[in-house]
Amino acid sequence: MLTEKKWPPDAVLRLLALIFLCLGAGMIIMALIPFAVRHLGWQVAPRTLALVVGTVAFHGGALVAVWIFLRQTNHRFADAFGLRNGPWTRVIWLGVAALAVVLPLAWMLSQASAGFFKLFSYDAPQQEAVQLLQSVESPWLKVYLCVFAVGFAPLVEEVLFRGIFYPAIKQLGYPRAALWGTAVVFGAIHLNLMTFLPLVLLAIVLTKLYEATNNLLTSILAHSLFNGVNVALLLFAQRYPDLLPPP
Repeated sequence: MLTEKKWPPDAVLRLLALIFLCLGAGMIIMALIPFAVRHLGWQVAPRTLALVVGTVAFHGGALVAVWIFLRQTNHRFADAFGLRNGPWTRVIWLGVAALAVVLPLAWMLSQASAGFFKLFSYDAPQQEAVQLLQSVESPWLKVYLCVFAVGFAPLVEEVLFRGIFYPAIKQLGYPRAALWGTAVVFGAIHLNLMTFLPLVLLAIVLTKLYEATNNLLTSILAHSLFNGVNVALLLFAQRYPDLLPPP
């Protein structure tokens, strides 16, 4: 089983260090963006440019770090994550079935979280990317955000959290800590209180999918579909607000 894979601990630590290095570089660049926009006369909103830089710094940097990690451990991408394991039909139907189960539960958890915070007169804001997708006028930037959310982010996040970090912790003899630890961190990195519990639930389901199929494509597909449905509903609500029921 690939979830029992004994990744070298020193290689995993180097991978983490490289990801944090890329993230730190991205944060420095993001901090300099308002200055650059103001003094160089760039015709772009600082918030928009900061989000693009942030996604490239974390996810792009993480993908480069994974490539280096796989070279150091002498693994091919497809073999490392079981992309050839099992029939494609099983990969697809399990991914779709997982979405059908987790999506309504995630929506209910999101609504419950929002209701809980309202008890304390706190309205949890939406994720930065969601806010930008709702407000951005540029069609090219909308395409970028959609492709990122549906394609790039699920690939990178599944490789890191389910493909590498989960087996790396599990092999130390802490399977529960591996499951819950990676799920909690996965939810936390999205930096939104209202989506934290739904994303923890999603992470647990994605981990179980990987264990059941021994093929990371199933988790990638389910994650991509989860993001895709939410993005599609967000765009639909923005385009046809009159068709939605009143809050």
